[in-house]
Amino acid sequence: RASAPITTLNATDADGGPNGEIVYSVSSPESEFFRIKGNQLFAKSDTPSCCSSPPCTVCFVSIRATDRGTPPLESTVLLKVLLSNENLHDPHITLRLHPATVDFALIEVGAAVGKTVAVLTVTDDDGPLSDSSSVWIGSGNEDGVFALSVQRHFALLKLLKDSADLTEPEYDLLFVASDGQEPQRFTNATLKIYNEAKLASSPVVVERELSASLLESAPVGSFVAQVHTNSSGCHFELKGDGVPFSVDRNSGVVTTSSSLDVNAVERYVLEVLVQLPPPNIHTVTATITVTVVDVNDHAPSFADLPDRLSIAENTTVGTLVFTVKSTDKDRGDGARLAYRLVNDEAAEYLSIEANSGKATLRKAADFEEIHGFDAEIEVCDGGLPVLCSSVVIPVSIQDVNDNAPRFPCGTVHSVLSEGSPAGSLVATVFAEDRDSGQAGTVHYVLLDAITGFSIDVTTGVIRTTETLRSKESRIRVGASDGGGLASENNVTVTLFTTRRSPLKWESAPDAIDLPTTAAVGDTLAVYRTSTPSVLQSLSPFVSISPEGGLHITKAVPVDTDRFHALLIARSGDVSISKCVELKMRHEARPPSFGKKLTSLKLNRNTPLGMQLMKANAGGRFNFSTDCRWLRIDGDGVVSLKELVDTSIDSIQCVVEGKDLQGRSDRLKIHVAMRGDDTPFRLNATYNLHMREDARVGTVLAVLGNSSVYVFRSGSKTSIDVFPDGTIYLRETLNSSEVDVISLPVIATHRSLNHTHSTVVHVFVDDVNDHTPRCSGKRSFEIDENLGIGSTVGYLEATDDDVGLNGVLGYRLLDNQELLRIGPVSGKVWL
Repeated sequence: RASAPITTLNATDADGGPNGEIVYSVSSPESEFFRIKGNQLFAKSDTPSCCSSPPCTVCFVSIRATDRGTPPLESTVLLKVLLSNENLHDPHITLRLHPATVDFALIEVGAAVGKTVAVLTVTDDDGPLSDSSSVWIGSGNEDGVFALSVQRHFALLKLLKDSADLTEPEYDLLFVASDGQEPQRFTNATLKIYNEAKLASSPVVVERELSASLLESAPVGSFVAQVHTNSSGCHFELKGDGVPFSVDRNSGVVTTSSSLDVNAVERYVLEVLVQLPPPNIHTVTATITVTVVDVNDHAPSFADLPDRLSIAENTTVGTLVFTVKSTDKDRGDGARLAYRLVNDEAAEYLSIEANSGKATLRKAADFEEIHGFDAEIEVCDGGLPVLCSSVVIPVSIQDVNDNAPRFPCGTVHSVLSEGSPAGSLVATVFAEDRDSGQAGTVHYVLLDAITGFSIDVTTGVIRTTETLRSKESRIRVGASDGGGLASENNVTVTLFTTRRSPLKWESAPDAIDLPTTAAVGDTLAVYRTSTPSVLQSLSPFVSISPEGGLHITKAVPVDTDRFHALLIARSGDVSISKCVELKMRHEARPPSFGKKLTSLKLNRNTPLGMQLMKANAGGRFNFSTDCRWLRIDGDGVVSLKELVDTSIDSIQCVVEGKDLQGRSDRLKIHVAMRGDDTPFRLNATYNLHMREDARVGTVLAVLGNSSVYVFRSGSKTSIDVFPDGTIYLRETLNSSEVDVISLPVIATHRSLNHTHSTVVHVFVDDVNDHTPRCSGKRSFEIDENLGIGSTVGYLEATDDDVGLNGVLGYRLLDNQELLRIGPVSGKVWL
């Protein structure tokens, strides 16, 4: 209401005199709806329209406090005002105790009158409490031991007697608070207070030093350790923040709260604060040393690799070419690395030390035979499962000037007509240089001081420089390369002159492709001349028949790529020649597996990445497989890609090798699973028993027999399951409310996501912890003439235990000569 103050303002100023006098005001635009009178805030109307869409439920008022000094100094506060005609919330009592970790109070020995036992504060969600609100002791203070001193914002609970004058060991106080609003609402709070001088408590023993080891792959929620005490009333708290662990407040069970990484932290020292049970206000610290055990969960990674590698072709065999470097974040065997060359082409020229990664030249690399290759390098660690990484480094062979020019045919015969003019073509000579670039450029030169002829230094074309006379000429030609190396041999050109038509080749290929399948006796080509001539071949592998047929006379070595044959045709006193190049056409063999079917036996605990076999199809081909469980690389190495489920006893896989022409062959692989470990099984249900007084943290059973499964439950009950399948008591039971607890449990495979499910039923067994209570009727009246055997009455005792623990038996302790009692019924008779 506008007539009632909303709140009383209380600002302070450290100055004195006028400089410390404070004046309050409401800032605009709130001053339209609220006003200040003295140090109290009022609304200008019963329903201030201080919001954009009245009626309003809340207002924010900016209040300024200004002193009277020069210059005036001010401060501002923002006040939230709830507008409501209803009192919607009960007040709330907060008890502040010492130490803050306890929920009870203790009167220590020697405490005197006026000692503060607890501090109470009362709050209300409806807004600030009115001056008419109050708090008092409702019950438990009948002996007048305590007094509640109520201040404006809090209340102090104090002693009215010295502790030496107190007779009770404990007190149960009930506090009542009212908000003073309309309608008035109340709330209660209880506090147990112990009198230390009158208590006889047993010492509490706490396990102070613990240690545990945990795999870094342990799932969140995994059991770490349990702080044991000889009392079930202790509470536990983990000191410090930022550690991946948590402790259960009631049981002292420590579990993981987030993932572990041995590379981040390999050892934790946890401090668990143990609050001893009432009335003890002391705490004990238990230390748990947790060692994180490395698992092989990191594949090796390469470091400082070159983009490509160059090797000079004259590099000596055994020379260190480069060193492969790699790292692994794992430890122990998981960080022990081994290197190998994956592809055959690289392995032909290089060798690599398995432990050091040093790669040396294994075979001389001739640039004229190979310009480069790819080196595929694999590094694997020694952990379980084995983890590998691979990289491909392009290797180029650098050409050096290590080859001199060479004339494949050292003799050339040619015929020209007598009187041929200057510039007539005599012959073309050619030399080969296996080097490349400038080093492979050939320059020709006439060796003798001969006149009448010239040679093109780059093409080797020889021409006449004057009219040709009737004589035979011999022209010697040499060569050199761009690096200055002279040719290994020279060529002699013999020029014949004739007055008839010159002898010429008419059907004469200069080059022949010779298939590797060609046999001795095969005809490769037929050569003819313009006039009949005698034919001759100068070659160890071919010969020419009188009819001009060029035949194979000797098998060509398989490592020969090409060779030259010098053919000479003679007619009368002249002859001509031809240098024929024969190129070997090597036809790649199609892929072919020696065996079309092979069998393997595979242990179920074989780690991923383990190499199982090598499929040999006679070379390097494109390999593939239809099998989801296996992987095959370019060398035909078959390894385990995915774990085979325990429900599968054998698998059939097909490996295919295919070349670039599309030719292929297949290999069938039969893999039989070998059961080295017990198959994973879960019962449909598990029936367990547990005493009703079992302590929190008690282990009831362990499900399953495999570490590759992670257990969990979607239900929140007093019973829970750790990720390793351990069933345990998570919180204290209320045996009067439940006789059996059912917990659904699901086990999930870590990598395959296969699941198994079960239900655990825990039957709570009653403990005989209640004394029988006799009936209220304790006396019977007997008529003096009542006959023997007559019923006097019945005793009806009760017991809160169940089962046999709640079955009662009766017996008489005295007056057995007068009365009898039924041991089961409680019937009393004479």
